[in-house]
Amino acid sequence: MAALAAATYVLAMAPLRTAWFTDDDWHFLALLRHVDAATDAFSEHFMGSYGYRPVAMVLFAMTALVFGADALPQYLLNVALHAALALLLWRLAIAFAAPNRVAMILAAAFLLGPVTQATPLWISNRFDLLATALCLLALLCTHRWLQGVSGGLADAVGAVLAMLFALGSKETALAMVPPLLLLLIAYPAPNRRCSARIVLASLLLGIAAMYWLARSHALGAAAPSWSIAELVAGIRQWCWAGVSLLTHPAIFVGAALVAASFPLFWADSKRMIEAQRGARPPGADPQLVIRGALLTLVAGIVVLQGPVAAMALGITTDTAGGGEADLPLVSRRFYYFVMAGVLLLPATFHWPAAQPWGSPGRLALLLASAGLGIWAFAGRQQSEYWAQATNNALHAYQSLQPEIGERLTAAAAHSQQHAAPTACVVDLTGTAGPDRRTMPTYGLPLDLIVKAHLPKGDARVDCILITQPPQAMALTRVYPCSATAFPGWRSVHPAMAPLARSGTCTFFAQVVAQP
Repeated sequence: MAALAAATYVLAMAPLRTAWFTDDDWHFLALLRHVDAATDAFSEHFMGSYGYRPVAMVLFAMTALVFGADALPQYLLNVALHAALALLLWRLAIAFAAPNRVAMILAAAFLLGPVTQATPLWISNRFDLLATALCLLALLCTHRWLQGVSGGLADAVGAVLAMLFALGSKETALAMVPPLLLLLIAYPAPNRRCSARIVLASLLLGIAAMYWLARSHALGAAAPSWSIAELVAGIRQWCWAGVSLLTHPAIFVGAALVAASFPLFWADSKRMIEAQRGARPPGADPQLVIRGALLTLVAGIVVLQGPVAAMALGITTDTAGGGEADLPLVSRRFYYFVMAGVLLLPATFHWPAAQPWGSPGRLALLLASAGLGIWAFAGRQQSEYWAQATNNALHAYQSLQPEIGERLTAAAAHSQQHAAPTACVVDLTGTAGPDRRTMPTYGLPLDLIVKAHLPKGDARVDCILITQPPQAMALTRVYPCSATAFPGWRSVHPAMAPLARSGTCTFFAQVVAQP
């Protein structure tokens, strides 16, 4: 079953071999051409947004340094991270005493499900992949430590380090802190003294507090805040959008078939469960504690993710223009972490350690396989759609690139001849194509795409490209973020002041001609 699931996953993700970067991918690649060092992400408002995710940004910088503007290795890394997460979920299900066949179906559901399989399609979703993987690793290490699987020190250190790096990957990792504390407080483990539990809990709370202070310092006024009304409205919209995913026929039918397999597995093992029930030791039920921790995790993710997801779910973009290719597809990242928690819940039932295959069990396997097959087919379609959508942007850019390259080089050379600190502005709104008519820029983030292809330190990195329709973001360096830097032009509210050491200015709105 594992080999079949792996082969199916490879086939479902194969179209990504021709996919290109899109949207935020270009932002991060271009930003790395401007900043002095990727490690500045730990102390500065590095990303030009509300997020403080230094660990993931440093990893992105390392991969960009190795692979440059080649998208395929970046996609392969995302695909591998998602597969590793499925393996980690399988290992956790086994640790929670689920039988291997149930654990494998849960892991395969996470691997092939259209909701979770959509997340590695977008390179910039690596924040979610890393944060989820590291949180599950922290959960596994904490559980192993409580069970006394080994001496304990390696597992305790692993839990602390995994949480530290998870928090540096995405802020939703904070949702894992309360479940870990609940396990440390309530999990029945006679071999772990109360003092040891307090020390480990204090370390986890300490790194969470350290992360929050570092985040507040780096983001400053850009740190988001939500009122109670906004929080409730965001959670409601997040829940409604999640339920609406079931309107996709492939998602609904596959989910129904996979869900129907579990009562049959239960019926197949009912007698063995009854035989083992009397053998359970008295006292607190560890499965009940784990179940409570997972429910706490799901609730925490919803609270942390809801408002941000609601904000993003209200955005509309142009797929053909190289923005987020199909917003409903990329927005499924908001359900990635929570799906891991939900899929782990069946592993906390009182399954027997081993059981023979009966008729209900064989029927359950057949139903689950059919559901996973439907999901895999839908996943293949998602990958094909993503590759096509990003390739539309690639072809558009390739048609524009020669003209843009010439004008950008000339403008940068002209700018270097002047001692006055005026920005290099290249107006592409009137760029003529072969037919002498204005060449459309398809809404591409040309400023970011062009700079992502330039070497660091190149004079052309300091120019700003003006496009029609206006692009959402532009980056420049050295020049002040003010109208005086743009003679004949005015900047529309720069997103932030220049970074402390890099001198980089991000514009979330376009630079427009002076009226």
